[in-house]
Amino acid sequence: MIVALTPFEALCGFRPLKEIAHFLSCVPPLRNLISDATAMEVQSACDSAGYEYGQKSAGIALKKAWSELLTAHPSRIRACAEDLIRFASSRPSNGSLAVEHGNLTDLILQLSQHYPYDVGLFAVLFMNHVCLSPGEALFVRSNELHAYLSGDGIECMASSANVVRAGFSRKTKDVDTLISMLTYEYLPPFVVRTPTPYLLVEMSSRQSTSVLYVSLAEEFNIIKTSLAPQFATANFRAFHGPTVLICTQGSGKIGVGDHTEPIECGHVFFAGAGKEIFIQSRSEEPLILFQSFCEIEEYNSTL
Repeated sequence: MIVALTPFEALCGFRPLKEIAHFLSCVPPLRNLISDATAMEVQSACDSAGYEYGQKSAGIALKKAWSELLTAHPSRIRACAEDLIRFASSRPSNGSLAVEHGNLTDLILQLSQHYPYDVGLFAVLFMNHVCLSPGEALFVRSNELHAYLSGDGIECMASSANVVRAGFSRKTKDVDTLISMLTYEYLPPFVVRTPTPYLLVEMSSRQSTSVLYVSLAEEFNIIKTSLAPQFATANFRAFHGPTVLICTQGSGKIGVGDHTEPIECGHVFFAGAGKEIFIQSRSEEPLILFQSFCEIEEYNSTL
C-alpha cells in the first residue's frame, strides 16, 4: 500500500476488457503488435464476459494479448512506439485514446519523453490509470501488475521475494516470469480516498488528527498522525504486535515505555509489541508521522 504525500500517478491492474478491446480496434500502433487471432479472441471474450465460462475465456484472451505485446521483437516495439507517439500527437481530441475515466493522450506523450521506445507506452492501454491526491492511498494486490509514474508517497509492503520488471525501467527485466505470475483479472484499483479516523489514541489538541488506512493484507495496516504545532501530544494504546514509525514533517519527541528519543523529519523508529507510544510536537509546523503495525491475535502480554 502506498499513501500519497504529493499528487501521485500510477498504473495498477488490468483495465476492463471492453476498454482493451476498444484500443485494439481503434489504435493501429497497438493493433500492429497483436495478432488477428488474439484480437478476435479478446473481442469474443469481451462479448461473453458476463457468463462464468466467459470470465475464464476473458482471462485466457487477456494473457495472450499481454504476452504478445511483451514478447514482440524490440525493433517492432520501437517502430510501433514511434507510430503511437505520432498517433497521439496528431489526434489530441480524437476518441481513439479516450475511455470512461479520461483521455490517455497526455499520459502517453508525457511518458514518451522519459521512455520514448518502451513497451510500457502500450501498457498504458492495458492498465488502470490511478490519480491520488495527498492523503489518499492505493493498495496493490499480490501478483497485480503496477507501475508508479510520478509523485512521492509512503509505501508499506508485505514480505516479498522479489520485484519483477518488464517496462518503464532501466533495471533488469524478466518478461517470462512476469507473464507467468500475473492473475489476469480486470479488477478496479483498491483506492482509499477517505481513511477511517483512528480512535485508539488520546490527543491533547482538537487540531491534531490520526487516521487509519486498512489494507487487504493481513500483515499490516497504516496510521497517519498529524500533531498540531508546539507541544501537542498523542498517546497510543499498546499494539498487539510490532510497529514501525517514520516522520515526514516537523520535529518533537517520542517515548516508548521508559525510553525517549527526539524526532526529526526522516527519523524511523521501531516499537515492540505491548508498548504504549507517546508523541509530542515541538516545531512550528505540524508533526506528521506514518506508522505500519501488525496486530497478532495470539499475542500474550505476559510472555
